[in-house]
Amino acid sequence: MLGAKSHMSVLQALAMASGLEKTAATSKARILRASTSPDMKRTEIVVNLKKVLDGKSEDVAMRPDDILLVPGSKTRTALIRGLESALQIGSGIAIYRTAY
Repeated sequence: MLGAKSHMSVLQALAMASGLEKTAATSKARILRASTSPDMKRTEIVVNLKKVLDGKSEDVAMRPDDILLVPGSKTRTALIRGLESALQIGSGIAIYRTAY
């Protein structure tokens, strides 16, 4: 919730959330906005956080009750896990070689 603030930008919301995860899919973020229509469906507003963070696109204003959704990137997650595994294997080999 925004608390005393009635409006907040996407960048301010990210700052309050302590930034992004390493695996965030910044180009696929979106704002979920409550609808005033009787069907109560949420409106999705696409936000390319990569462009906003790079200063190539304007920051987007959020309203009270908006939800900023930044999905994770499966590709980045797999890449990071692969690199961590390779580092662990390399460390194990280096330790094994120096021990014998």
